[in-house]
Amino acid sequence: MRVWLAALLVLSACGPNDTGGGGGTTSGFARGIAYVSGGDIWVADASDFQSSAQMLTSSGADSEPALTRDGHTVAFVRSDPSGSSSIDSIASSGGTEEVLVQPASHSYAGLGWSPDGSTLYFAMDGAIWMVISDGTGLMQMGPTGQFSSPSVANDGTLWAFDASSGAFSKISGGQATLGFSAPTAVRGAISPSGSALAYEDGSAHDVFVFDAPGSPPRQLTQVAGGNQGSPCWSTDGSTIFFTSDIGGETKIYSTPESATQASGTLVQVGSMPSYGG
Repeated sequence: MRVWLAALLVLSACGPNDTGGGGGTTSGFARGIAYVSGGDIWVADASDFQSSAQMLTSSGADSEPALTRDGHTVAFVRSDPSGSSSIDSIASSGGTEEVLVQPASHSYAGLGWSPDGSTLYFAMDGAIWMVISDGTGLMQMGPTGQFSSPSVANDGTLWAFDASSGAFSKISGGQATLGFSAPTAVRGAISPSGSALAYEDGSAHDVFVFDAPGSPPRQLTQVAGGNQGSPCWSTDGSTIFFTSDIGGETKIYSTPESATQASGTLVQVGSMPSYGG
């Protein structure tokens, strides 16, 4: 696997560092979503999404949460006024934040964990990278293009969207192999089984699903007057979470993955959902 040494010298993270910006300790989170509200990272337990919401960070400058499949850890992007951004992590129960990728002037476009939570994949400056959960092993995983939305199937296969080709591709051995063609996609996520893919369509402003490679896309959502996007899967693949700005406020909804033109069930006020547990 090819390592881009020049970039590693600039970005190498020697290990986790306390950022001093934790939002306290939560209680009762076992399975549910991490999401963004007011520029902070929150979690809400599936036992009662609307009443269990708890804030994890308090910087007002956090985005792109990615929750491990076991629901124990949230990675996220932390920005600052100087234009630098880092990738940090925090336990879903709260506590000390740790830096996985040191602050620098980079553009991030999605994070996704390996199934066992040992490795974080992320899109940075048009390429997919990885870092070990302890902040070591920073490495570019494939070619530089316009890659975003990394996600990983249960078998460990890494997928990402490349806007330059208009397709979701497998990333392996330093190469990208086309899988699902979606020229109008904005972002998306592979299903846990690796057989289906949900994506946000930037033209129709709704979420669509490929039930298999080569199949026609199925329109999952349809909400008049709203923009629907940011899909993510439950860990068992039965449910898809998405956002809608209907009424002028971005909220998170859920629907069965088999639905067609669904309006969804309200989950929580917020954006960028990520499911785990």
